[in-house]
Amino acid sequence: MYISPSVASLIIATIPVFTVIFATLILKEKTTKKIVIGITLSLSGVIIISLTGTTGNPFEVSYLSAALAVLVSAIVGAGYTIAGKKLLERYSAFSLTVYAFLFGSLGLLPFLSSSLITEATTLSWTGWGAVLFLALLPTVVGYILWYVALEIKTASEISVFLYFIPVLSTIISYFLFQEPVTWLFILGGVLVIGGLIIVNMKKSVSEKTTQV
Repeated sequence: MYISPSVASLIIATIPVFTVIFATLILKEKTTKKIVIGITLSLSGVIIISLTGTTGNPFEVSYLSAALAVLVSAIVGAGYTIAGKKLLERYSAFSLTVYAFLFGSLGLLPFLSSSLITEATTLSWTGWGAVLFLALLPTVVGYILWYVALEIKTASEISVFLYFIPVLSTIISYFLFQEPVTWLFILGGVLVIGGLIIVNMKKSVSEKTTQV
C-alpha cells in the first residue's frame, strides 16, 4: 500500500479549500467569514469520520509520490469546478457534462488493452447492471446536477457539499450492509452538516435583512 486510505481521504478533503482559493483568485468570489467557518467545521467532521474505525497507522505514507499524486488530483478536482463555473457562461449543464466525459474518455484511450474486450464479454448481468448504475446515476445525473447547482450558487458554496459524501455513504452502508455507526461518526456528521448550514443558510438570512 503506497498510502493509507485515511491519508488519501484527508488530502482529497482539501478540494473545497483549493476551490475557495481558486474561486477568490480566478472568479473573484468573495471569501466571507461564513465560508471559512463552514469549511473549517465540515473539514473537521471529515477528519473525524476518516479516522473512525481505522486500524494500524492511519497516517501511513510509504511513498511521498503517492501523497503528491493524490494532492495533484485534489487540485485538479478544484480546478474542474472553477473551469465549469466559467464555462457555464457559454454552455449548458448538460453540454458541459457531455464534453467532460468525451474528452475524459479520449484521455483513457492510450490505456486500453485487449483484456478489456475479454472482460466485457464475460461480464455477468449483475456486473452490467452495476456498470450502468455507476454510469447513469452517480456519473451522468450527478455531474449534471453539480453544474446546475453551480449555476445557482458560487463555486465556494457548492464545494462544501463534497464534505457530505462520507456522511451519506456511511448512512447508506448502515442500511444496506448493516455497518456500525459510532458516536465519533455522529460527531463528525454533525460538524459536516453544521458547516453546510453555516455556508448556505446564513446567507439567506442576511439577504433578507438587507432587503428589509
